[in-house]
Amino acid sequence: MYLFVYGTLQSSFHNPMAQFVGTGSFPGRMYLVRWQFGYPIAVYDPQSEKQVHGEIFQLSEATAPEMLFRTLDRYEGYDPSAPEKSEYLRQIIPVNCPAIAPVPLSAWSYVGNANNYALERIPSGVFEG
Repeated sequence: MYLFVYGTLQSSFHNPMAQFVGTGSFPGRMYLVRWQFGYPIAVYDPQSEKQVHGEIFQLSEATAPEMLFRTLDRYEGYDPSAPEKSEYLRQIIPVNCPAIAPVPLSAWSYVGNANNYALERIPSGVFEG
């Protein structure tokens, strides 16, 4: 089981339940939310020519990923009991990572809960917060 992160969790995600395995990307758009220091929100769009870039972690089978997801859900503002009210959704999406696999990996990621944002676009798909 994999987790793809593209924002404030990158490289700071030190957790015994997950191990960094490499960088990757998925087709979509990234936006900058201007609140305090700013953070990104990405929308998965399989038709997009642009890529959202981030990091891939492998979740440990020895520990319960549900515990990790409960913590991440709170951090990302995702409420599984009321996803329509959440800023992010936790979804499994295909992530490209040529260094790990020749075909896209299925990875959990937190993606934006809307397709049309009135936010500043990050055209490079790379968050440099």
